[in-house]
Amino acid sequence: SERRQSATRLVQAARRNLARIDFVNRLGAVEPGELAGWREFFSLRVQEPQFNLPPMSLKRSISVSVRELVEFVLQSGDLAGDRDFVSPTRALEGAKGHRRVQASRPEGYQSEVSLSHQIETEDFVLNVKGRLDGLLETAAGVLIEEIKTVSGFWDGQPDPLHWAQAKIYGFLCWRRRAVPKIEIQLTYLDLESGALTVFRQGFSAEELTQCFAEITGVYLQWARDYHHWRQARDESIL
Repeated sequence: SERRQSATRLVQAARRNLARIDFVNRLGAVEPGELAGWREFFSLRVQEPQFNLPPMSLKRSISVSVRELVEFVLQSGDLAGDRDFVSPTRALEGAKGHRRVQASRPEGYQSEVSLSHQIETEDFVLNVKGRLDGLLETAAGVLIEEIKTVSGFWDGQPDPLHWAQAKIYGFLCWRRRAVPKIEIQLTYLDLESGALTVFRQGFSAEELTQCFAEITGVYLQWARDYHHWRQARDESIL
């Protein structure tokens, strides 16, 4: 009916306005109190339930890279390979080293594979994403590779942060192809000598899931606490 179409157009317009407001709010251009006022205004004008229309989610979306996630939670260094400042020249050499290793891999090897996974909570949606250095899928199973470049002194041992990062990627790979076990390979390239040092270990789906749950659990708790703190702060100044 005409009345139903008019109401539907009103709902759609209100949704577009709310989406714009949320976008601007993420950029920091709208004060929380002002945002709440706009949401209250539109909620009074829009009566979706009587038309059985799906409600629009107003949950804040948080995106974090695999590298940022691991660094934030474990907080024992960085994942750059070297612990000191990385110069543009060093970064370029590292990128070239990555490509050199990737080019040497067998047919079917995929480089720079984009992966992501969303976790929806009561307060927000967390999007974990990243690019895996290498992926090889065969009838025998799945092998993923993380390549790290080193220069100068290195003790020849894999960094626990690198294992954690690789295991997160392992979980993301398992989400798209459910196999009982995923082989993870850490490859260290010495930029000065060109030598490769390889560490390989298989992890079950349960181990990868547990690692992902533990690391994201810590991050989600921090995000939840921060979210609630901001809510309380905003309400106190209204």
